[in-house]
Amino acid sequence: MLEAARKIDRYIKGLAFEDFVEDEKAFDAVIRQLTIMGEASSHIPEEITALSPEIPWSSIRGMRNVIVHDYLSVNMRIVWKTVTKDLPDLCFQLEALQSRIARKDYGL
Repeated sequence: MLEAARKIDRYIKGLAFEDFVEDEKAFDAVIRQLTIMGEASSHIPEEITALSPEIPWSSIRGMRNVIVHDYLSVNMRIVWKTVTKDLPDLCFQLEALQSRIARKDYGL
């Protein structure tokens, strides 16, 4: 998930919303990585997701479901807000979770 998020950050670097809308390749690449993130989040064991309740696991999966199953109605503004406003915080949260897992600091 973290690698997909970092790829998204690279894909949108230097783009304004208007550029993003017009750049079909960037939009498609971002959508692909959001799909990967959503799919990956559904395979993370509950005992791991419980370590980071601040991560919006269900929203991540929900966005993936909209992209995959209702792709004709994907709202570009929502995607843009997600990747520019929400993704930086998510990266920080995923990095913290990754560190806890690496240290085996589960607190269980």
